[in-house]
Amino acid sequence: MEKRKPTPPIIFIIFDESGNLDSSQLLPALFKLFVKGHTPANSEIIVFGRNLRNASEYHKAIQSTLLEYASANAIDPALQEKFSSRINYLKSKFEQIDAYQDLQEIIEAIEIGFGERSERIFYLSVSPELVGLIGQNLNVSKLADRAELDKIVIERPFGNKNARILALNSHFKKYFDELQIYRINHYLSQQTVNQILSFRFSDNGVESIWNKEHISSIEITLAEKTGVGVRSTYFDGTGALIDMVQNHLLEPFMLLAMEKPVDCNSEELRDMKMNVLKDVRRISSHNVCRLASRGQYTSGIIDDKWVKAYREESGVDKFSSTETFVSLRFLIDNERWLGVPFYLRTGKRLFQNSSYITINFKAPMPSILDSEFKRQQSYDRLSANFPTHSFLDNHSGFSLSSMAEETEEDRLKLRIDMHLQDDPDVYEEILLDIFQRKISNFMRADQIKEAWDIATPILNAWASNEQDLLFYSAGSSGPDKIEDDARMVKIFKKACGVAS
Repeated sequence: MEKRKPTPPIIFIIFDESGNLDSSQLLPALFKLFVKGHTPANSEIIVFGRNLRNASEYHKAIQSTLLEYASANAIDPALQEKFSSRINYLKSKFEQIDAYQDLQEIIEAIEIGFGERSERIFYLSVSPELVGLIGQNLNVSKLADRAELDKIVIERPFGNKNARILALNSHFKKYFDELQIYRINHYLSQQTVNQILSFRFSDNGVESIWNKEHISSIEITLAEKTGVGVRSTYFDGTGALIDMVQNHLLEPFMLLAMEKPVDCNSEELRDMKMNVLKDVRRISSHNVCRLASRGQYTSGIIDDKWVKAYREESGVDKFSSTETFVSLRFLIDNERWLGVPFYLRTGKRLFQNSSYITINFKAPMPSILDSEFKRQQSYDRLSANFPTHSFLDNHSGFSLSSMAEETEEDRLKLRIDMHLQDDPDVYEEILLDIFQRKISNFMRADQIKEAWDIATPILNAWASNEQDLLFYSAGSSGPDKIEDDARMVKIFKKACGVAS
């Protein structure tokens, strides 16, 4: 039997811009992995921040956060103490190259204790403007010069301007191997990704009816009751098209539309997703008003409380034309999907939180799927539970539901709920994938470039015409007047639980 290669020690370096790591979900997620034994016995954390309080005060705040988490999850406090003892601190400015020499000294001192070179994971919890600078300084200081060991983790968003993103990707290509770079998405959990892949590609017959002959349209909906909150300044310079559609909704869109890869845990998975983006028909400037609608929330009532308008939010320009609601219709020019519209919708300050995918069939439920479903007599609803097959290597099956509509066409909607938590469980999945080098679950540079190519004509058209910005009351289902498709108002109201 072949001997298993020993896991190298890990040093996890967090670039903490805000100085509020004690209130984030990152450390609890690392703590959970430590408790479960998913980190090597030799592992350390370095918090590198420019706004850190003194080390003693910051350490107490982090200990308090972890102790609270341990108590809530019945974890032995001794484990919390052991984990906290592995956290090191460096307060300095990311811009100063001398700081990276200090960082190198800390890393090398830890590695002397390990007795070997560690796997270094540089986690950049910083604004997009700092990512390029940090990458350059890491390159100059040669802190991440072992491509087979070292990783650079970048949190979305990756930026809000196409030229800036392309320049950043170009710089990183010079500094690091693409397989070292992990671009993460906090919204779509890996469990949901795996479930969609399992549903589509397991041996349940779904793939044979997953095409233009059987499906009339596909909808991806992400509705939020919350506003922009503390992210208002960033959001006002970005908007929902980039912040939500490009950064988040394109992932389930690609998973639903792509061809079957030979191996879902390989680079081919990213190739298949890339092919989808290449095949998306670009929306020309004269078609933007018909195929891409945008809106912005005004004041209104949510959960019996009055909420302010977007333009009244702190950090937002009082004349802002930034969209908080987007409704798009995409077409894919390939053999499988020619003529099938994909509707992507998202909005803030809507009636309720709702995030799911709807598959609209041209005829009543195909017999292949119908055999998988069992009608529940108490509801006019069909439900199913699809088991995980050997095609994927983790997570149990997931629940789907199909609502029979009383319409002339008697279409059936297959609904897939998306899990969009931003909590330690999702962070834990992300970090474990990084530790295990499952890079196929992360965005590649060429995918980001292609996504910007799709979004740029829409952004340019909106920038030149502020008259097409629609307004909707907070607590509603979005703008009443949507130009791209007569069905869109009805669809989105249904998604938000509002009668037409």
